[in-house]
Amino acid sequence: MPSQHWFHGEGEWWPAVDHSAGWKESEYHPAIGREILRRVARGWTIRRITADPDMPSYATLFHWVRTIPEFGDDYRELRAELAAERVEKWDNRAKAKAFWGPHKAKVLGRRWRRPPRRSSYTTAKGRAICVLLREGWTMSRINARPDMPSARVVYRWLKTEPEFREMVAEARAWRLGWLAFQAQIATGDATPGTLAAAKAFVARLEGEIGRWQPKVWGRKARW
Repeated sequence: MPSQHWFHGEGEWWPAVDHSAGWKESEYHPAIGREILRRVARGWTIRRITADPDMPSYATLFHWVRTIPEFGDDYRELRAELAAERVEKWDNRAKAKAFWGPHKAKVLGRRWRRPPRRSSYTTAKGRAICVLLREGWTMSRINARPDMPSARVVYRWLKTEPEFREMVAEARAWRLGWLAFQAQIATGDATPGTLAAAKAFVARLEGEIGRWQPKVWGRKARW
């Protein structure tokens, strides 16, 4: 569980969120931002948080992450902290497994033989996956290809292969940067006649940014 500072001010009031269609001023409020962070710290998914009618929509939440500096910084810090805890848990589990096998054999007076197991991971396979991630493929779509590993194998690599974790984090960060750049270009090039289409395009990009952003692998967030 992350540091207690994420839970200060629990039970505080925040204004209702207007989900009606049409343009409106940003409804971001610091109290809403703090409540979102508290729920993320408890392990809530973004889908679960945004399903609450008192919370912003999925796309709006990640628009706030991108455009509200203090909220975006806190959100990224928390995601990085959660990712570090997850990786630390994996590492501790691996260390415990490596310790208890020989220890149990020693206590029982037996000879310890490490079970043979070779990882199927190679750098070439990791790079092939990350190329597709940069092109916008989801991991589930990649796993569905017959020439790619299954979701179970990729998940194991993320836990056991530091090089692969770093490569995936960098690929996701590159994709996020590209999407943000496309949104900026679309907004800057819009004219009064194309403004509505540009806003719809940016909304779709922000939705995709939201789908990519929750996944944080490694001890540091990379943006």
